[in-house]
Amino acid sequence: MRRTVNELKDRLDAIMGVKKAEQKPDVDTAFWNMVHTGKAQNALKENSNGSGGYLVPDSYDTQLVDALREKNVLRRISRVIKTEHTLRIPVTDTTGEAQWISEEHPFVDSDVSFDQVTLDAFKLGTLIKVSEEMLEDCAVNMEQYLKKEFVCRIADAEEEAFLCGNGVGKPLGLVHQAKEVPVSGSVLNFDTIIDLYYALPRLYRDNATFLCSENAYRELRKIKTAAGHNLWTDPDELLGCPIYTTKYLDDMTPGGLPILFGDFGYYWIGERGKTTLRRLNERYADKGQIGFQMHERVDAKLIRPEAMCCLKIKEGSA
Repeated sequence: MRRTVNELKDRLDAIMGVKKAEQKPDVDTAFWNMVHTGKAQNALKENSNGSGGYLVPDSYDTQLVDALREKNVLRRISRVIKTEHTLRIPVTDTTGEAQWISEEHPFVDSDVSFDQVTLDAFKLGTLIKVSEEMLEDCAVNMEQYLKKEFVCRIADAEEEAFLCGNGVGKPLGLVHQAKEVPVSGSVLNFDTIIDLYYALPRLYRDNATFLCSENAYRELRKIKTAAGHNLWTDPDELLGCPIYTTKYLDDMTPGGLPILFGDFGYYWIGERGKTTLRRLNERYADKGQIGFQMHERVDAKLIRPEAMCCLKIKEGSA
């Protein structure tokens, strides 16, 4: 009887007592089988969070992070890092100075104070419900459906908190950390923008970016020359700096904070671990539905307050 090479190798290994390495189960396949059927295989044990939820596969987590970056403007222009624990970042409160030193004279101490900024982890989650028919229908791509729903909800909640959050159960918003530049009047002009530009120290202007409310952006676009032409012609740059919009900054109203300008490389977003998913099999069974709880843990901080300015409309301005 003719044997294949693999069969002969297996027989020789058996004679020599060589054990075949066990094939590692496909974690990705096991995860999506759990999503569809609710049955968790042993391959998922390492990805369990201990409370009935599972860390999503690495490839899917990368997809979620990339999609959040496209949806949340702060993720695109800031520094995003992965953290495994509470991160304490040492920073200086002031910048030291250089001095001219005469021959044989000692160096003079610079008056520099040190502090630290803490990146913690706040839990942000959403509940996504699907019908049993959707899970059974092979034409429905559950991987894409869950990603779309998760990203749309999480990205909006992130962007709002990163900009305006009160720091209670969520990150402290950037507008509460940046230096305020007060201006009078509720009508924007380029003199106001120039004042904001030069309120930022020169050290941070080379890599600075404008982020403004949609209302403020619209007002800037409407500024005309004496001849009636639009003064601002490049919608993607302002004073040579990139400009982006968000729906979570204020309108041009008294007390409003409509424009941020600074080096967003000093705004750090910390992601703690990976996204977690938990399937709820029984809670909505009477309605023929399955629930999926998905959450992330994240925080964000401006590690140098002097690197960011925020335009503020004075109270009582008209």
